[in-house]
Amino acid sequence: MIIFLIRYNLLPAAWVGFAVAAPSGFLLLLPEAQSIGVSPIFLAKMALIGLAGLNAWVFHARVGRNVQEWNQNVDPPPAAKLTALLSLLVWVAVIALGRLIAYLT
Repeated sequence: MIIFLIRYNLLPAAWVGFAVAAPSGFLLLLPEAQSIGVSPIFLAKMALIGLAGLNAWVFHARVGRNVQEWNQNVDPPPAAKLTALLSLLVWVAVIALGRLIAYLT
């Protein structure tokens, strides 16, 4: 039941959140695009966002294909745990790098 809620109810909300965050981030970048765009911190943030997208694709294309077979009383497969941990770490790093851009560029 929880897997169903996450896959079919929260995934569209995640897409909406990304659709709001991406343009607003782009608008924040515009006034100082020349200095921020070449910053190693900004480039690392963009690379991590790409890695997060790749991680999500791997989960949905490979690991999460048989999510209906997972039982609530059974641990998820190790690959699912690994992609979840990687996602959490990458998004925390993206947030931290985003905060650093204001101070180090």
